[in-house]
Formats: sequence, C-alpha cells, structure tokens
Amino acid sequence: MDHPAFLTAYTRAEALAAGLLVDVTEAATVAGITLPVAVTCPTWSAGIEWTPAGRAQPPQAGDPRRVQQLVRQFAEAIKAAQACPASLAGAVGDHVLEFEIDTGGRHGDGRALTLPLKAVIAPQGDSAPAITIMLSDEY
Repeated sequence: MDHPAFLTAYTRAEALAAGLLVDVTEAATVAGITLPVAVTCPTWSAGIEWTPAGRAQPPQAGDPRRVQQLVRQFAEAIKAAQACPASLAGAVGDHVLEFEIDTGGRHGDGRALTLPLKAVIAPQGDSAPAITIMLSDEY
C-alpha cells in the first residue's frame, strides 16, 4: 500500500530558531512596517549576502544596509500597490505581494540586476499576522 507523503510543518518560531527564516522585523519597523517580518534563507542568500561582484559573503555577514534596502523596497511596493487598487486587488485576496529589489549589480548591457520576490502575509502560531519575504518561485 502506498502511503501519502507528509510535509514537516514548522511553526514560525521553530523556523526562526532553526535558521530557516531570518527575522528582519527591526529593520522593517524602521521602514514603517508594523507586522513581524522574516526572510527565507534562499532570499537572505540571494538578496542580503549577495555582492555586486556576484560573490556570496561569508555566512551571517549580511550587510545591515542591504537588509534595510530590502525592507524599504518592500515598503515602497506596499505603497505602490495601495496607490493602484487594481494591482492590490489580487495581492489582498491571495495575501501575496510581488515586488523586485535592486541587487546593486548590472547586466552586461548596463541594466540593473533585480531580484524578484514576493511577500506572503499569514497567521503565526498564535494567529497574529506576520510577513514572510521569499524568492518569487518559493513556497
């Protein structure tokens, strides 16, 4: 008999403690975001540790300015979505907001390298809402 595959479920607190999520709530608060905010490890690696030369920084060496840049660009995406009800309509229904951050790098033709992300708002273990920022193809 085939048995169904089970996914391991983590609470947000467990995911933070296990290092699967990185808490950026303090920087988000400075950017005017009032909910707890965390980024996934792949997002941290691609958006925080990434350097303009394309090399990863050593683990845990995330530049605080890059964290602030990420949450500031997320806050700007929220404001832009609020200013354009058509773009916010899908985001509110799905509790997902897609946005991009400028990585500071450049394509060979001079265009800015951007990283497509999405922010998902969902209840934590205590049912209070929290935001998780992840790569656009995660989840």
